[in-house]
Amino acid sequence: MKLTRVVVLVLAFFGAASQVLATNDVTVSAAPGTSSGSINVSGTVSADSSWTPSSSITVTLWQDGCQVTTATITLTSSGCLTWTYNQDVTGLTSGAAYTITGDVTFSSCGQCPQIIRTQPTTSSAK
Repeated sequence: MKLTRVVVLVLAFFGAASQVLATNDVTVSAAPGTSSGSINVSGTVSADSSWTPSSSITVTLWQDGCQVTTATITLTSSGCLTWTYNQDVTGLTSGAAYTITGDVTFSSCGQCPQIIRTQPTTSSAK
């Protein structure tokens, strides 16, 4: 009887844990933008089958460890569970180097939201 309870609890735990371990992913790339003082920020967002990303990514630009500015970029669906984004961030110092990160919030029914942050990338403004 006790063994049956233990097995049921272990299976329930691993079943619940597998629901939490989503494979949501966000990438970011950056290059000098099209106009002076801009950086083009682009990337991809992919979601696990039971998760949905927010409609935008919040991109943060850093310089010497200090936050300089943020931009909200709309995601565009590019197929089954994938989205892309691509936009110039303007108002930057021409020729200056910036570190760029992006955050996307994912939601799933009955789960706590996940905020996924990209690995940082760098670029100089045009």
